[in-house]
Amino acid sequence: MLIDYVNIRQGTDSDKRFSRGNTLPLIQRPFGMAAFTLQTNGMRGNWFYHPGDCSVEGLRLTHQPSPWMGDYGQVLFMPQQGRVSADRAARYSSYQPKEAVMTPSYLELFLLRDRIRLSFTPTERCAVMRLEFTRGEKKRLSIWSEEWAAVWEINKEKREICGTLHIRKDGCPQNFKEYINITFDCPLETDEDTYRDKQGISPVLLSDSPEVRIGISFISQDQARQNMKNELAGKSFEQVQKEGSEIWEKYLGKIMVEGPEKKKRTFYSCMYRCFLFPRRMFEIKKNGKPVHISMQTGQGKDGVFYTNNGFWDTYRTLYPLYSIIIPDILHEILQGYINFYHDTGWFPRWLSPGERGTMPGTLIDAVMADAAVKDILSGEELQTVYEGLKKHALQASEDSPAGRTGLEDYIKYGYLPYTKFHESVSNTLDYLYGDFCISRIGEKLQAKDRGIFLERAMNYRRLFHPENFFFVGKDEEGSWRKDFDPFTWGGGYCEGGPWQSGFGVCFDFDGWLLLFPSKKAALRKIRDIFSTAPEFRVGSYGSEIHEMTEMAFAGFGQCAISNQPSFLLPYYPVLAGDAKKSARVVNRILDEAFDEEVFPGDEDNGSMAAWYVLSSLGIYPYCPGIPEYLRLPLYWDRATVFNSLGKLELTKENTKAFGEKKTIISHKGLLEESNV
Repeated sequence: MLIDYVNIRQGTDSDKRFSRGNTLPLIQRPFGMAAFTLQTNGMRGNWFYHPGDCSVEGLRLTHQPSPWMGDYGQVLFMPQQGRVSADRAARYSSYQPKEAVMTPSYLELFLLRDRIRLSFTPTERCAVMRLEFTRGEKKRLSIWSEEWAAVWEINKEKREICGTLHIRKDGCPQNFKEYINITFDCPLETDEDTYRDKQGISPVLLSDSPEVRIGISFISQDQARQNMKNELAGKSFEQVQKEGSEIWEKYLGKIMVEGPEKKKRTFYSCMYRCFLFPRRMFEIKKNGKPVHISMQTGQGKDGVFYTNNGFWDTYRTLYPLYSIIIPDILHEILQGYINFYHDTGWFPRWLSPGERGTMPGTLIDAVMADAAVKDILSGEELQTVYEGLKKHALQASEDSPAGRTGLEDYIKYGYLPYTKFHESVSNTLDYLYGDFCISRIGEKLQAKDRGIFLERAMNYRRLFHPENFFFVGKDEEGSWRKDFDPFTWGGGYCEGGPWQSGFGVCFDFDGWLLLFPSKKAALRKIRDIFSTAPEFRVGSYGSEIHEMTEMAFAGFGQCAISNQPSFLLPYYPVLAGDAKKSARVVNRILDEAFDEEVFPGDEDNGSMAAWYVLSSLGIYPYCPGIPEYLRLPLYWDRATVFNSLGKLELTKENTKAFGEKKTIISHKGLLEESNV
């Protein structure tokens, strides 16, 4: 089975100073609202799991999309015996990491301290846990809210525990809550250790092998019970586990590859990562209709909603991959973002679970434009999208994390002056690209005002320096930044410097090439990306950040493939006419930067995993919003891509020609290559 190739620990051997993915080993359904993982050391904060730890503090219900964003609604489940300690340092248990079974749909481990076996399998909003106690002391399941933000109630007659968590993050309404319903198949007792104020509850379980069922909701306790009824009623532990494995097999099987076994483990571990985020944050009512919480009011609203996604990262690879293999799911995800716009008045930038307002640009522009030009969005939905995206392109957001920072100056100057705005170049380039994407939707709708946005997009020329050939900041008077240094990070650039974040435009690449003195000069500059030493200066960051370290260790010159702004750099040669150079660079990155254990840097919400998947297929979306892909030779012996029109068969032989010249294929043409 394909699920057997998946290593859910891929990317978890990370810390703040060096990222090999900054991931968690998540046990969940694809896009599931409820995700679970192990917490091995909570003293590390948001890096609470590490594969090298030999002890565990509990099984954690988590919603964390990234350690840089943090968690919300988190709860720890820890089976114990005897007395209970509220101190995590006193209640952890050793376990054998190599003997633990951790798959996308199943977890099993043995807690050595109290000799307890824990087995676990999730659904979309629920889970089932089995415990096997081997000693005769008081048997417990401790349930902890380490933020001291929960109210717990126990009903011994119903064998039920209800929890209400008040863990609110930025972007959430004041009345944001999470509800947890836990039922047992055995009698419960209480004693002096059962209650720990708002931290947790530890009932005594009157069984050596109890089964525990968990339901969560952001709506109410009744909805948590309904979720359990919807997803668990009449199903045994084995049936839930089998169902989860089959669902994962269906998603993983969207692409079948043939090649060395080790590389297949890398590929399917990446495929697993592609279907974790964004997460569903809607629930199914008794009448069968979806309902979600408004991030403006906290009240229930009809319709779907998806969250835990940063578009600055994911627009480049993840959503274009969805458009090929799961366009129906992509459509539902986009409906969720449209509902967010209806609820709050703005389209999102970074959701977790509400608007966090971080990272440059408003790159949902690209996600929506790509769906529009591929006919995944149309009609009234597309009209709503156009109006909503125009809002953040034309209207300043005074007191909201949504919208575009410095919009008035951007409109006035055609760029953000570096004297007034941090990361001015990165934000400007992303706004310009966003405007191009809005113009593409306007063209689809034949909107009369679409030309405004295309005209604004061409302002990228204003920041192109005619001598050093980088995008460089300007002040209000139009003067270049005098202290420019191509190796200095920060300042006008986000998580990079001029090489990574101020180099080229995807939406008018040929126009960008014309800004050079000659085509030869442009190609020389592009090749310099990979031959220039990975030198850096910390600049405005003041100290070395992990992206700098990762670039220095990667060995790809100034191509910091450890971070999303560099994702397109390996494809610059083919865009400029040198497909062989791109093929060599891409293959080397696939061989050297990825394996079943590590990523070259932060694997943000599936973005880096999707880069690997697409690049290994030789199909790369160089500019979401333009329904085209670059074609390079296949990395595998053979691959089959299943899509809405059938299956696309790829072999080394039938893709060999793509390494000889610049090759572009349309989205429609790619699908039409499929055998129905």
